[in-house]
Amino acid sequence: MKIKNIAKKHKALLGDDFQVYFTPGRVNLIGEHVDYQGGFVLPVGIDLGTYAFVSKRNDCLFHVLSENFINFGTKIISIGDLENHELDELEKYEYQDAEDNEFYQVNKKNQNDVKKYKINRTRNNKIDGWTKYVKGMLRAFMKNGTNFSHGLNIVIFGTLPHGSGLSSSASLEVLIGTILNDHYLCNLDPFKIAIIAKNVENRYVGVECGFMDQISVASSIIDTAMLLNTNTLDYTYIPLKLGKYSLIIANSNKSRRLDNTKYNERQNECSIAVSTINNNGGNIDYLCDLDSDNYLKHLNCISDKIIRKRAEHVIHENMRTLDAAEALKLDEILLFGNLMNESHDSLRDLYEVSCFELDTLVNSFRIHGAIGARMTGAGFGGCVVSLVKTDDILDIISKVKQDYLKTIGYSADFFPVKSSDGTRKLESGDLL
Repeated sequence: MKIKNIAKKHKALLGDDFQVYFTPGRVNLIGEHVDYQGGFVLPVGIDLGTYAFVSKRNDCLFHVLSENFINFGTKIISIGDLENHELDELEKYEYQDAEDNEFYQVNKKNQNDVKKYKINRTRNNKIDGWTKYVKGMLRAFMKNGTNFSHGLNIVIFGTLPHGSGLSSSASLEVLIGTILNDHYLCNLDPFKIAIIAKNVENRYVGVECGFMDQISVASSIIDTAMLLNTNTLDYTYIPLKLGKYSLIIANSNKSRRLDNTKYNERQNECSIAVSTINNNGGNIDYLCDLDSDNYLKHLNCISDKIIRKRAEHVIHENMRTLDAAEALKLDEILLFGNLMNESHDSLRDLYEVSCFELDTLVNSFRIHGAIGARMTGAGFGGCVVSLVKTDDILDIISKVKQDYLKTIGYSADFFPVKSSDGTRKLESGDLL
């Protein structure tokens, strides 16, 4: 369905006077599983994402509907439905210093205090479905002092494959934050909206993600990638001039949920590595504090083979990401592709977060001409990102599709993508 036809379909809810917003998804080109160890990541906003059609209501209710989950129907949300007293103390402590981001530094030093407030949200998440992200953002803005003087009708339409690791949840959260910021004159910049959205994902939804997803979809710029330091949250834009090459995202259609995988186990293994290093004369907060001059002597103190493998991946992946950013600056696309390949091999062999489906896609892409192919996201399913010659896109997709179906027994989906600007309001001429 064309984007412009969504509003026509839901005219009874939206009326004639509506606005359209868009937030991209993101694909991380390199820098995987380093975000919770203070490393560098290199995400890029993509032209797949989440659209919202928004109109003003005369009451203070929020009527929300997703074209992607049409059977869920229209959910009516009132501000009174957002209260969750078990979270009040934590959110008040987090958002009171949002102006200068001091709460982020406090949280880093008091992880146990944060975890103490975690509650079982399984039942509420099942009842709310996708609207838990909307409710979470509404609650966060309310806690930040937003006066909801009127309600909104919101129709959502997403072009990101669900559960694929392309940040569909971050895209939706930042989208809702942008809408609320615009309609209620909150005067927040995209970075602050991203910070709020990340905390909603952690505290309200219950997924322990880092900052990369929300910041990248909020602040991406077309024809650039974002080199983000996940420790300081500083970032710079790196030119993304691919020349005769293009990006293809392949969705393995093996769905994974971050809270149902070994994601938390890997985090714990990295924490063990940090503790071991510090118990043997080191003085680091994160594995990515180690650089190319001093990492080897510290790794040698880790006797556990599994823990050492995890640490080796994180340290080398961080270095690869910095090398990849330099390669893009110098238009060294072949070198960049080779670093993508090294990244996947490390994620497969050292970090062990790939799977047969992802490896099948990566191997097939490489065989059929990709200069770089790697899993992207948390792993255990989800997507592969590949760098291929633009002229060969259709041929390569056809061959990889056949290989995957023959080997796995079901189909993968393929999406040639381009870079995109971050979250924004669209003009009528921007609609497809």
